[in-house]
Amino acid sequence: MKEEFEAERRRLVDQHDKEVSELHAVLEQVDGIEKSREQSDLAEHQNNYEMIRNKNIEEDHQMRSNLEEQIEILK
Repeated sequence: MKEEFEAERRRLVDQHDKEVSELHAVLEQVDGIEKSREQSDLAEHQNNYEMIRNKNIEEDHQMRSNLEEQIEILK
């Protein structure tokens, strides 16, 4: 009876260890996915920031050029 108990106990402990190991693997995978998503979001944000910045610079140059033309006309 004691041997049966020990065998069942070992089986349960082994099963528990296996499940814990599987859960750790899933957690690592989820962490990897989240880090990848975070990097992708950061890159997209940086790209959008640069596009808006460049557009604003272009608009500033265009307005300056228009103002300079108007000043020349008024001279």
